[in-house]
Amino acid sequence: MNESKSSEIGATLRGLLALTMMAGGTVLAATGSKVRMEHVTLHRDDTMYYIGDPSLAVLPNGEILLGIREAHARPPGDRGHVDPTARTILLRSRDQGRTFGEKRVIDDETLRFSSSQSAALTVLSDGSVLAGIYTWGIAPVPIGIDLAKIHSGKRVVGPQKPFIGIFEGLWTRRSTDGGMTWQPRNSVDIAGLPPLATRAPVVELRDGTLLMQVNDLSRSVGQPRDWARVFCLRSTDRGATWGEPALVAEGSKLTVHYLEPSLLRLRSGRLISMLRTRGEGPGADERAKGEGGGVRAVYDHYGHIFQSVSDDDGRTWTQPEQTPMWGFPAHVLELSDGRLLCAYGYRRKPYGVRATLSHDGGRTWDIANEMIIRDDGGTSDLGYPVSIQLPDGRILMAYYFNQERAADPESATRYIEGTFLKL
Repeated sequence: MNESKSSEIGATLRGLLALTMMAGGTVLAATGSKVRMEHVTLHRDDTMYYIGDPSLAVLPNGEILLGIREAHARPPGDRGHVDPTARTILLRSRDQGRTFGEKRVIDDETLRFSSSQSAALTVLSDGSVLAGIYTWGIAPVPIGIDLAKIHSGKRVVGPQKPFIGIFEGLWTRRSTDGGMTWQPRNSVDIAGLPPLATRAPVVELRDGTLLMQVNDLSRSVGQPRDWARVFCLRSTDRGATWGEPALVAEGSKLTVHYLEPSLLRLRSGRLISMLRTRGEGPGADERAKGEGGGVRAVYDHYGHIFQSVSDDDGRTWTQPEQTPMWGFPAHVLELSDGRLLCAYGYRRKPYGVRATLSHDGGRTWDIANEMIIRDDGGTSDLGYPVSIQLPDGRILMAYYFNQERAADPESATRYIEGTFLKL
């Protein structure tokens, strides 16, 4: 079902001197920036709980595929991002993203106690569709066991739930019929690395080589923390096998997790990766207070997007640099006019989704004109935007969203929203 949330409305632009006029759904700012937006609901089912990692891909015939993760809706105390019923599904649009339907299951191994967490879709040059999926093993806890005494290394699921989530790692599935059917799981295991996760579509180079950005969770020796690292993997056999991991980012020196990277190949050939840093704003502040001393300064970058680039087809990467954008995770799209659009969830109040443009291939970001796509979210459990540009030049951005209100359980639904943008 698709509900129009509004007719064309003006985007709120941060850091501008003044708004001079609002008419016809267009905001005219002192800088001359013009943005038109229309919010729509791409998919909502109040019996299900949709979170994280929506993915958009365009087939050769113009149909748009939307990959999402769904699980059963549960009361607030029982729901979470790891769930025994989680699977990945696909929806299809035949009208340029106006409506989505025709649900197909991409990955459902819940019978084997394996729950899916994402479906990063890529349409390859041969027309096949590759889906990257990472999963959690579900270990039920026998009745009578004191859950508070159970430790699974890094606790992922709270002690109130009757199961433990054990990170399994990364898989791919392939479709050769436009997403109608999917081949069995194909594991992505790299010798010497722990289990991996991905949320970004793969990049196909001119020679057919595929690149995939992944993150692990590796323990730093002698440190009371786990530090996530990001790698770029290569496949020369259309994704059947993966190897040659190139280190993109490792955060132990900065005491920061790098995770959930995006990956984009510019028309110039440069590869750009936007890296999430683990941090929920005030939460990072509280951790700094607890550790005392001069530790607070090292947390200033928590939640900021970092950027790394490669000019040799992903074999080596620059040291990640902090951008002025705060939010996570990020997705970057190169527009037809050469500008880059970076969109990201905003998990500080007012909760929502934001985006920033680069006019110079990602060297600088126009944070003064940051676009507030949404600022009406109910809680911080939202975001993960992805974008595509439509043939008419508009941008379709998809993300998961909520408008949850206190003491109103009917408002707790997580669903997939979309915004049509005309920049």
